[in-house]
Formats: sequence, C-alpha cells, structure tokens
Amino acid sequence: MHGGRMLGKVTVKLHTCLRSAAGRDQVELELPSNPSLEHLLETLSSEYPNLKPLLKNPESGYQHLMILVNNQSLGPINDQALAKKIVDGDIVSILEPCAAG
Repeated sequence: MHGGRMLGKVTVKLHTCLRSAAGRDQVELELPSNPSLEHLLETLSSEYPNLKPLLKNPESGYQHLMILVNNQSLGPINDQALAKKIVDGDIVSILEPCAAG
C-alpha cells in the first residue's frame, strides 16, 4: 500500500520505435490498484517522456497503437479499450507503426 492505495506491478513490453525511444524493451510500472489502460499509458508517457509523442497522436489519440494484454489483442484502441482495467501481474505489449528508412 502507498498512501492508503493498493499498488500493483504491470510489465509493459515495448516494441518497434517505442523500444528505441525508451532505451529498453520492457519496463515495470507500479500503478494504483486496477488502473485503466489509459492511466497506464499516461503514466508511461510521464515516466518516459521520449515515448509521449509516439504513444499519443494529437489528432487521433492512441488509435494508431496495437496493444495486447496478456497476449490478447484489444482491437481498435477506442474509449472502450482505454477504459479496460489492468490488474496486478498483467503483461501489456505495445506496438507502434514505424516509418521504415
């Protein structure tokens, strides 16, 4: 517990350009109990500022990302996907399309 709130650890696997921007292929985040996917993405952007422009597009939000939770694709990253609760021990994989060249 931290400040009266339960915390959980979530592993975030970074692929493609995200891996290069973060300087690592995987991070562990300590989050409040059962955060939403959107909260996880915001925390990731805050802790790794180089990821922010790759994660959230100013016009389309997170729609360009492919996100899997425990190897299950969330499909289109819309409001419903962003509201998904993440639980302690989940493994979240994030892929972002990169321009080749």
